[in-house]
Amino acid sequence: HKDMFPHLNSAPITEALIDIRVEPPSNFELSALDEMINEVKTNFPIKKDRFSLSAQFELSALQGGGRNSPVSRELLGYWLYSSDEKEIVQIRKDGFTFNRLPPYTSWEDIFPKASKLWEKYAQSIGEGRVTRIAVRYINRLLFPTEGLLFEDYLTTPMPKPQILPNVISKFTSNIWTLDEANQIVISQTQLIEPDSNNLNTLPFILDIEVFKELGTSVSDETLLQQFGLLKEWENKAFFGSLKPKTIDMYI
Repeated sequence: HKDMFPHLNSAPITEALIDIRVEPPSNFELSALDEMINEVKTNFPIKKDRFSLSAQFELSALQGGGRNSPVSRELLGYWLYSSDEKEIVQIRKDGFTFNRLPPYTSWEDIFPKASKLWEKYAQSIGEGRVTRIAVRYINRLLFPTEGLLFEDYLTTPMPKPQILPNVISKFTSNIWTLDEANQIVISQTQLIEPDSNNLNTLPFILDIEVFKELGTSVSDETLLQQFGLLKEWENKAFFGSLKPKTIDMYI
């Protein structure tokens, strides 16, 4: 795999996420997470509350108009940050997420960390079902604008009729592919939005999410093993999208 997926010393990853969605038991209280928060405080000393906001707009036939009800806030969970704020653990009623911000290290570094934290979260939840697991990598590549030909950098450059101008000011595409044997979905979004502050390079966003819908117990011991295949598909999607010239820019 190392030849097919070389390690990139200056990987263009702006965020890597390991995500596990959960349906907690009906009697679950957020206070069940207090013990975990205390246990990880040394490595994740910063805690921020995460709320959901909702407001209802009510129509009144008599008044011929509508009125807004007050905005209600519900505490969904917590964001726990490492002291350098490069790693974030989200522990919520509906799941667990581990985020790694730049500089990215490696899967071999972040996945064991995320796994240990998930196990603490799963113990806190007790009962409950895992409904979805996912790996998501958001990459921001910078292409030089002078003489830029996308086919030099991308294996599947964006389609454009030859008759139109060569300067692309904006582009978005999203494609979902399915590994039928394993019921894994690979979602790949490509996005171009020029940076008006830097006309010498063109930011190209390659956002890859690989996920699988499940209905398993939070205590399922095979759960974490399934992430290996998700990561392999993420690697294939990333390296399969780029020409060697692009990969060389980040090695």
